[in-house]
Amino acid sequence: MKIFKGIMLIAVLMIASNATGQDKNKAKRFSQIDADGNSEITMEEMVVFQKGKTNKKGKPIDSKLMFLGLDSDEDGKLTLEEFSQPIDWKAAKEKRKANKEKVKSKKQNVSKDKQTQKFGWIDTDKNDAISLEELKEFHKGKKTKKGEPIKTELMFLGLDSNDDDKITLEEFKQPINWKAANEKSKK
Repeated sequence: MKIFKGIMLIAVLMIASNATGQDKNKAKRFSQIDADGNSEITMEEMVVFQKGKTNKKGKPIDSKLMFLGLDSDEDGKLTLEEFSQPIDWKAAKEKRKANKEKVKSKKQNVSKDKQTQKFGWIDTDKNDAISLEELKEFHKGKKTKKGEPIKTELMFLGLDSNDDDKITLEEFKQPINWKAANEKSKK
């Protein structure tokens, strides 16, 4: 019985010692990554620290995904407590997907704003509609990426979806319907 108690005591001490050692290793690694020493790790610090390092399979470490998996409160910085927790890879992938959707949505909104601005440049008489003449004047002397003259009449037909001989902002924001434009031009 005394031998069993002795073995149990040694096992408990080893486990406690190992846990304390792991905590010290985590704290040491945390301070290595925390380049500015403010007791928080940013994604940029994580990326810089992991640059050029590989995982056990020899693949580059995805430090951004790792960061997302550790940032449990999603405040854009890691505390030692968060850093000491296991990485939640599933949550990290969901966060990355959500971030990509936000960026995509933001780009679409910027694109729409640019279209509104361009519409304003073309609509020189400021009547909230673009005429064929205004579109021709805007494209006068301009060429396509291939160096060919812009087919302004076809573009106008492809944008004027309701055939009222003017392009509204809503019509202007839609993709050009080249098929309809070609069919209308044959009439």
